[in-house]
Amino acid sequence: MTRIKLTTCPWCDRKLDRVTAVVEKGTMAKGVEEPVAENGDATLCIACGMTSIFDDTVRAGLRFPTRQEWIDLEGEKMMVGLLTAHSMAAPNFRKPLRTILYKPDWM
Repeated sequence: MTRIKLTTCPWCDRKLDRVTAVVEKGTMAKGVEEPVAENGDATLCIACGMTSIFDDTVRAGLRFPTRQEWIDLEGEKMMVGLLTAHSMAAPNFRKPLRTILYKPDWM
């Protein structure tokens, strides 16, 4: 787990200050213990389970995915696995979609 600057989930307003990287085996550079989140990387909110995009040009540090990013992420096996694991591990912790506070204009 890596500490990051305080960010806010655009979906549920949860304040987040830690991330854990999930990468495919063999994709990290030798000697790197945990990759650093960069602009454009996707993340899953531990509170609501929704996907956001790191973006240091917005005040909260996270933004909604664009329509195209959303479509691209739906096809990624790792993201599907993370969403499934999150919903199974914390069924009472994840907020139902109807209680999400905000949503992007394209939704």
